[in-house]
Amino acid sequence: MIYYLSLGSNKGDRGRFLQRAFSGLEQFGNISGRSRIYETEPVGFLEQASFLNAVCVLESNYRPFRLLRKLKQIETRLGRQRNRRWGAREIDIDIIDCNGETVQSRLLIIPHIMMEHRAFVLQPLAEAAPDYINRDGHSAAQLLYALNEKAQTRKLVSINGNK
Repeated sequence: MIYYLSLGSNKGDRGRFLQRAFSGLEQFGNISGRSRIYETEPVGFLEQASFLNAVCVLESNYRPFRLLRKLKQIETRLGRQRNRRWGAREIDIDIIDCNGETVQSRLLIIPHIMMEHRAFVLQPLAEAAPDYINRDGHSAAQLLYALNEKAQTRKLVSINGNK
């Protein structure tokens, strides 16, 4: 299965948390695409540090709910504590899409319900997976363009050209 994963960190050594999360993902499959790391303003709860965000493409034999459990284990191992919705976090790893599959449950929604409204997901997704097409036939770049046209995005800054 091909998964599109969004990673973010805004607490502690953000870059190190992202790198450790990428390393942890390698045990679940092959990372076949990866964006640069972007610094972004928080969404939701605004009184917190800016985030570092990235997207990767993970080819894995795990089914969605099993992979979700594995992702939560990585988050826990890296010190994530769920104290406040949209609050500061060492690491957050979300499944944003998977092979065009649709999942609707209390624990997991694929595609991610907010992905098309978040520049911090769409810009790195367009970079990591330029061939990505959503269920309506739009690429991540087209979705990002439409979002920017609505003036709902914040400035994204690439960090160190990491790729």
